[in-house]
Amino acid sequence: MLRVIRENLFIREFDWNGRRYIDSKYRTCELPYRAGFFIDQWLAADPLLRGDMEASLAEFPVMLRYEASRIVEFLSRTNPQRASVVASVMSRQSEPPDPDHVALYRAILIDIMARGEDAWTLVGEDRWFQVYQSIWELRVDEKEGSPECRATDEQLVVLVASLPEGLHKWGIEMVCRSRGLLITV
Repeated sequence: MLRVIRENLFIREFDWNGRRYIDSKYRTCELPYRAGFFIDQWLAADPLLRGDMEASLAEFPVMLRYEASRIVEFLSRTNPQRASVVASVMSRQSEPPDPDHVALYRAILIDIMARGEDAWTLVGEDRWFQVYQSIWELRVDEKEGSPECRATDEQLVVLVASLPEGLHKWGIEMVCRSRGLLITV
């Protein structure tokens, strides 16, 4: 049986039949991919949360090299040893996954699906989109309508700027990135 045994802003720790599994909220798109956000949280965190933050970076998207390098650079100024650990954690993304980890991930997924717990929850809605979250990911659906009702690139940029931080905003940012739009923060 799968159950959440511990959760904070950066990770969710599961127990599945006596095995522990830590899942990064970067993987489930529940955190902004911004170095400034990570650094602000780091400065306010206690040692236990900092360990979880470090673990969460295993799923920080490496394609965002600039943001990742800013995090490592900040940590190297405050704690060079920890910075090398974080750089090592982030670099492991290019390695093949550990077979035990893959087996556990599959078993958890099968367990969730068998119990019907992979439900989607609406976390944000606006004129053009609905943003849903499951335990595993974030999904953005464009609302049905005529092509004239679709958001223009300019409207998307304005919408992102007007939304508060959170899952809705991050979902719309994903739409902007898929259209190749530059988002300034």
